[in-house]
Amino acid sequence: MFQNHMKESKHVIKVADVSYVALHSFVNYLYTAEVCLENQMALGLFILAERYQVNHLKAYCEKFLIAELNEVNAISTYTFAKQHNAKRLLDSTLTWIVDNKEQFVRSEAYVKLKRTNPGIVADILEACFSNDLLILP
Repeated sequence: MFQNHMKESKHVIKVADVSYVALHSFVNYLYTAEVCLENQMALGLFILAERYQVNHLKAYCEKFLIAELNEVNAISTYTFAKQHNAKRLLDSTLTWIVDNKEQFVRSEAYVKLKRTNPGIVADILEACFSNDLLILP
């Protein structure tokens, strides 16, 4: 198909929203079922796995992202999970935020978020209350 004079052999396939490294790892995973994850690559691989319905890779990336949650990436992970309707990742991120609320509210990312996007702060609080994740004394 790619070595003849057909229309498909003359065009470039563009894959938006992911890095070359993530795309390369995705194709490698399709051939070998092996992947070495880093935080940013996990996000790109999650997007690709979701787009091309490679559910086992999507679940693996989600599990990796949950294990890597911390005060630096909790907000971006929450936003990512919400954008991609990743319920397990979203719930795990909210649980992490509640379990680490003292650390979370003192983080630089949270202070910046309050100034730049208070809507996300409100979304997080609303989600925590509506999901009964907060246990009040």
